[in-house]
Amino acid sequence: SLELFVDRDDPLAAAGFTPAADKPERLADFLPTVYLACPHGVFPYGAIVWCCYCRWGCGIWQYTGAASVVKRVPGLRYMHSVIWIVSASKRSIVKALRERCLIDSQGGDRRGGVLGIPPDGILGAFRSKPGVDELVIGKRRGLMRLCLAEGAQVHAAFFFGTSDLLTVVQDPFGLMETLSRKMRAGVMGFYGRWFLPIPRRVALSVCVAPVRTTKTASPSIEDVERLHEQVYGRLKAVYDAQKAFAGYGDRELVVS
Repeated sequence: SLELFVDRDDPLAAAGFTPAADKPERLADFLPTVYLACPHGVFPYGAIVWCCYCRWGCGIWQYTGAASVVKRVPGLRYMHSVIWIVSASKRSIVKALRERCLIDSQGGDRRGGVLGIPPDGILGAFRSKPGVDELVIGKRRGLMRLCLAEGAQVHAAFFFGTSDLLTVVQDPFGLMETLSRKMRAGVMGFYGRWFLPIPRRVALSVCVAPVRTTKTASPSIEDVERLHEQVYGRLKAVYDAQKAFAGYGDRELVVS
């Protein structure tokens, strides 16, 4: 199950969940939008459910930024029909954010301008630990730079319970992590219920921290760093405000 918390006192957060969101004047204000699916975990089940909700509940084709190899891995490649994978490269992300195929008078689907991506990627998958809410960003700022360059709204979403679904099998020398980062694809062992690769029965909840950006043709290092602090600082504030409702009142979010 997936439970969504929306602060309706925040106009930017509530705007995406009202009927007015499909009106042309609202779409011009809403698009483009980048959803940050935090944390990645071993497998971002909550983010996948979110994509399905957007598609069949709201009629929005939300593209998902992922490693290109996912489309070629047996089994995983069929996820493309559910989460509409595009390469996590700069060129593909910009193309997805600039695309526009708006809802028509016959009630067709809205596609383009919305992209979801886990900002911690493979590193976040390896650092995932049950009982710990940690978001490993490091020094990466490329996504924040793209959001500024495209003038995209940034909706940082935290999925409570993601780290509790599965446990990563860590090798003591970090060889699997190093190999995975070089291949840009996760090569890891993991287990869940009954020590099998089956996720534990954990109810997932999501809170969203939206931030509006101003389109900046050539964002400076200071601009990018300021947006980074604003996005993840706001996410931590929303996390602290909502964690008790999700059943994780004793936890703290660590962004590193």
